[in-house]
Amino acid sequence: MKCGLIKTAAEVFDRLVVRSEVAWTALLMGYIDHEQAQQALDCFDRMQYDGILPDIVTFICTLKACGIISIGGSVKGRIIHTQIVIKGLQIDCVIGSALVSMYAKCGLFHEAEDVCHKLVDRDVVSWNALIAGYAAHGQSEKIFFCLKCMPCEGISPDLITYVFGLKACGNLQDNVEILKILHAKAVTKGFEADPRIGSSLVDAYAKCGFLEEAQHVVGRFQVCEAVTWTALMAGYSEHGYGGKALDCLEKIQLSGIPFNEVTLVCSLKTCGSVGSLTKGREIHADIARKGLEEVHIVGNALIDLYSKFGLPMSAHTVFVKLQVHNLVSWNALMAAFSQMGDIENVSHCCYQLVMEGLEPDVVTFSIIFSAYSHAGLQNDAVIFFYTIVNNYSFLPSLEHYTCIIDLLGRAGQVKEAVMIANMMPVQPGTLMWHSILGACQKWYNMELGKFAFEHAQQLNENDLGAYLCMANIYSGYHVKRSS
Repeated sequence: MKCGLIKTAAEVFDRLVVRSEVAWTALLMGYIDHEQAQQALDCFDRMQYDGILPDIVTFICTLKACGIISIGGSVKGRIIHTQIVIKGLQIDCVIGSALVSMYAKCGLFHEAEDVCHKLVDRDVVSWNALIAGYAAHGQSEKIFFCLKCMPCEGISPDLITYVFGLKACGNLQDNVEILKILHAKAVTKGFEADPRIGSSLVDAYAKCGFLEEAQHVVGRFQVCEAVTWTALMAGYSEHGYGGKALDCLEKIQLSGIPFNEVTLVCSLKTCGSVGSLTKGREIHADIARKGLEEVHIVGNALIDLYSKFGLPMSAHTVFVKLQVHNLVSWNALMAAFSQMGDIENVSHCCYQLVMEGLEPDVVTFSIIFSAYSHAGLQNDAVIFFYTIVNNYSFLPSLEHYTCIIDLLGRAGQVKEAVMIANMMPVQPGTLMWHSILGACQKWYNMELGKFAFEHAQQLNENDLGAYLCMANIYSGYHVKRSS
């Protein structure tokens, strides 16, 4: 298991005449360590079918598997929670923390909070389990609330708590005072020298736009790891200092620090933002030497880079080297063809991704409509959309229809946008009618504006946004007529 030979381990296990609880738990833990959560849950069920009763360790491992699967795992997690209650184990702090972690990772915060508050001996692990779930779902304000509550219970935040707290500061970007307080406390506790805290501090300061503070933190490290440099690079790039971002890359290379895929992706994005194709090709050559072209996030970043420079064939060369193509890969390649006005290849890519079982998203249709719009072929884009729907068993969502209607409205095809809204198999929502109202305002279309306003009112008669749009349509229409 520890050598990564999970299949071999499972075969050895199946040949065992007597399978003890220890053997079952070892197999289950192996699946989890290799992120094969569903196999872990199947193993848990087989174990009980064989008459082996799970213990605390088994329950904890299985709850971790439920958290990995997230939405689908929450159902199984509730069943396991019931088993734990029946066995009277819910008061155990370790297993209670595992339950908190499972529910929080699944986004079921009410259940996670309920379990956490019922624990008699809550400790920092319990709180961290809850905070980690909040962090995974972007609930930064709740993380700050936890940080306030912990000292009231006499619980001192540990290094992990501070990592999540700093991450929350970076996500909200307007809590610099809290960030500085957490930084000061981390220094007091001696945590600042830890690479996890250091990179979190750099990332938080950089996202908040305090790049000098971020650089100051980096400067305090005798040896700075790649993850910390990457956080600083991303901050420079995001705030328009592409040159300084590439300087960071050069310092990493000169220092001989081994850097990871995230560093490479950040570097490629920076090259795209500053328009440095030469540097991008240098990084690509280094990626090729390291054999990393087939790594998904790296390959997608390369495709995106060449797309931005209008080099679809270079993007395609990278694309074909990827063993598996996800939607990000296809969208990046389509964007490269779209930029060159190659409608044929854009359409072909969309057909191919649907045939591979992927579902086009808003980005996909934005790329398609952009290509057709630049060629003045908006109606052909609508025909293409319905061809995908009718011939490839693709069921468009409300989001897909909203995207098409919005793009048609922007192009002045308001009548066609309304027609699609009326033909939809689902009822158009408020957002869609607002989009049409916005298009009517832009193109001074009073008649269809009234039509969209009436439908928006049917959904919500107190829709202030719809009233404002309609007022602007009247105003714009009369101004245009009098000019």
